[in-house]
Amino acid sequence: MIPEPLSAFIINIVANVSLETYKSYIEKDAKQEINTVVDKALKRLIKNEIIREREKRDFLLFLKKYTDNPIDLTEDRSKYAKFLTFFYEILPSYQKAYNYLSEKKHQKRFEILRDEIKSQFNKEKKQLEQRIDELKELRNYDKEKIKKLNDEIEELN
Repeated sequence: MIPEPLSAFIINIVANVSLETYKSYIEKDAKQEINTVVDKALKRLIKNEIIREREKRDFLLFLKKYTDNPIDLTEDRSKYAKFLTFFYEILPSYQKAYNYLSEKKHQKRFEILRDEIKSQFNKEKKQLEQRIDELKELRNYDKEKIKKLNDEIEELN
């Protein structure tokens, strides 16, 4: 029989491997659906098939950058506004792609919020550490002053 800590460790490893395999499977399906949505959006945007195929790579690169960090691409977003309009009209019909992109957007928002909180925490921590140092200095000053006063009292006695 396998000891309990070891069996828990093995179960944890198997669960993580299974989860990663599932995630990669879902991601693969989602990316296929995203390509389909891109194709449909481009067909609505660009009627000429040769131009559409030539432009597809640029739209896919933009879409990857946009989904990785939508906040940084405000200028590019206006350049691709019509494409994004068509893309987001079609996207809800493809559940895996929709869920995948929504999850990426939520993950990015979470990371930004986490970084802001972490930054604010570190700033306040630094301020507290500075205040503690100031108080320690004051305490040491007060101790020295009290000692000096006690010495003076001793001399008077």
